[in-house]
Amino acid sequence: MPKTADQHAANELELYLENDEPLYRDTQACYANLLRKQKRGTYDSARAVAAFEHVVYTAAKKYVREFGGNVASTFDKPTRTAVAISLRDSFEAQVKNGELSHLLDG
Repeated sequence: MPKTADQHAANELELYLENDEPLYRDTQACYANLLRKQKRGTYDSARAVAAFEHVVYTAAKKYVREFGGNVASTFDKPTRTAVAISLRDSFEAQVKNGELSHLLDG
């Protein structure tokens, strides 16, 4: 039976990621990369989750360094994937609303 995500831990990790400046910059860089892929016509929603999983894993490692524990037990794979999906969904909603065009400028 597949394990389900710990929603409380997922919310905690996503909030941590959004409120830590270096991690937030990493997220914005991922957004810019995915925007370029959309502009070229090579964007793939499923692969976007994989891109966000890298940022989420970095956030999980930083979180456990700061607060203790280990990545595998504090933020297991289904929980990290849930955060990556949430970030992908947020990205796609922001693109739809035209909120990210500033990332392609410059």
